Amino acid sequence: MTWDLTSYFPAFNGPEMLRFKEAIRNDIAALQQAAANLPALNAESMSAWEDVLLRHEGLLRRMSHLGSYVGCLASSDARNESYLKEEAELTRTRAELAKVRIELLRAFKESADEVYFELAAKASLAGAQNYLNRMREEARRAMAPEKEVLATDLGVDGIQAWGRLYDTVSSKLEFDMCWTVPIAACAKPPSTAVTKLGMPSKTPRQARSTPSRAQGSRSTAIAVSTISLISRYFKRRSRARLSTLCSKRYWPIWRFPGES
Repeated sequence: MTWDLTSYFPAFNGPEMLRFKEAIRNDIAALQQAAANLPALNAESMSAWEDVLLRHEGLLRRMSHLGSYVGCLASSDARNESYLKEEAELTRTRAELAKVRIELLRAFKESADEVYFELAAKASLAGAQNYLNRMREEARRAMAPEKEVLATDLGVDGIQAWGRLYDTVSSKLEFDMCWTVPIAACAKPPSTAVTKLGMPSKTPRQARSTPSRAQGSRSTAIAVSTISLISRYFKRRSRARLSTLCSKRYWPIWRFPGES
């Protein structure tokens, strides 16, 4: 790896990174507890939900910091088991943070319009109106909180695991690229192949083409299976949320294409 990531943490899983992760886990647990004890959004609970939103935003920012760091490491060396383990751990942490969002959906689901608009107009939430509007719309389609929590927990070893498999397989692909004189084969990742496409010389572009396509074709079955299972997951979840939406008579009942 040629990137300098010390602006994130001085060392991978060093003391600074471990403290950062521990603080995130503790803050997520505390915010989960605080949100779960609140009633739905109303005039009395508005200030408390405002605080939950702001703390949730802070956690999202810190998770983005940690996630981008781990993502850079894993993409640079997909064979490093420590990086892959950290990616899996990050997925579990994201699932716990997602449960705070589920509580926010619960708060918005049955809130009165005037209460919601008063909350959205708070100075501390300036610039977040689009995000809040989208969350409120999502709340109308959300399943019961316990079902959303179950879907989130199952997703760690389900949809998220398939996503990690797809990323790992694609990042481990290599192909022999031969274009030097004298000809010498050297293993290159697919990202190098993309870089060579922009070179002015025709020789490296030709050397990149055939072997990288052959390597990609050997992993087609895994990629197709992964994408198929991911799409089926989203379709099942969408169907469950649609039934919730229709039962509340928000929209007329409609069907997925090809279903009766």
